[in-house]
Amino acid sequence: MKAVLSRGACVIDALPGFLTVLVLLLSVTVGCGGRGRDAALSSNATSPVSASSLARIILVDEEECCNCTRDRINATVGALNEALGQPPAFPVERLHKDTQPEMVAAYSTFRPIMVIPAVYFVDANDAILDMLQGELKSEQITAVINRLK
Repeated sequence: MKAVLSRGACVIDALPGFLTVLVLLLSVTVGCGGRGRDAALSSNATSPVSASSLARIILVDEEECCNCTRDRINATVGALNEALGQPPAFPVERLHKDTQPEMVAAYSTFRPIMVIPAVYFVDANDAILDMLQGELKSEQITAVINRLK
């Protein structure tokens, strides 16, 4: 492999064709600070964000969990309350992954849950517009709400 630096640009030659394609794919996916993957994940196959607006929020937690998970859930509930205000700007439905798996599956099938709590933002047709996971701050929730209004 030979790389030639020319006025700050790196020209790679003598790479096999498949490695060149791999490098190009990685540069497209990761080249924007990792936003390529996040942008792809934030779109919903069943309903484009531009065609729908936020109608309600689904909070997925667990009834039976360890203390650290309970702390994340409680912090996220507090952040949701702060972001939504009083009275809440949008209705929130709370589902428990461990005791209501079939109800949670309606959402997690399209956007899998990696960490509890998970917050789904859905439109009037129940299509997922966006999702956040883990312990959230009100600023994160407010940013999604403002984008989806």
